[in-house]
Amino acid sequence: MKNTCIVDDMADAIVTYSNKALADSQFFRDLAGGVIAIADLRYIFMQYEYWRNIFHEWFGLCILKSGDASHPYVSHTVQALAHHVLVEMKENHTLMYQRFIEQLGDSTHPRDPESHATRKYKSHFLNVFGTSDTNFVESVAALSARELFASIRNTYVKKALKTFYGIEKSPWWDIHEHLELEHFRDTFTPLEQELEGKKRYVTLMCFMTNEIDAHVLYWDELYKESQVININNRHQQKMAS
Repeated sequence: MKNTCIVDDMADAIVTYSNKALADSQFFRDLAGGVIAIADLRYIFMQYEYWRNIFHEWFGLCILKSGDASHPYVSHTVQALAHHVLVEMKENHTLMYQRFIEQLGDSTHPRDPESHATRKYKSHFLNVFGTSDTNFVESVAALSARELFASIRNTYVKKALKTFYGIEKSPWWDIHEHLELEHFRDTFTPLEQELEGKKRYVTLMCFMTNEIDAHVLYWDELYKESQVININNRHQQKMAS
């Protein structure tokens, strides 16, 4: 097997795993079916905003873990991580996401504070990888897989928003829909020789699929929270009327 095939096989495996994870998720299944109430969607996406506003910290954690940048792989990867954050800030993706929230309509309820699921997921990456520089490659691999998954996830979300919720176009989802295969391959191509060893390949794949699982779990937990909160809100409204 040629080295380039190893990286391509890894990318294909992550794409396949991502599609399966979306198909197995209660939230994404119900979103694709258009059965989620708009109040629940608003809660879920507003909670997600709390995390997406600090996601650059995960890139920063990888940079913190990078150590000696004299190695070409480390230097190349740190530049890529920093560039990603620079684009995010320069293009003001935060404002784009806020515009999307506005497309979901106004709510009569004040914004909910960060939920348990959100607080847990915000600290997830640090809890898994810590700050040591001994697992820099593993943390970058996990983050790369989550980014590749996100581009596939966004295709699912855009289709549901257009089909069931009257949102024809939303810039934030558009710019993050591009399949991140090129960036993913950039991460692993310098490691081709190491990936020929089965143990290294299996270890990295485990970190990557675990990261996708954690991300999907976050959406499913937000979905459960939204249902409980909005049932309580409807009960309170009924009692007040």
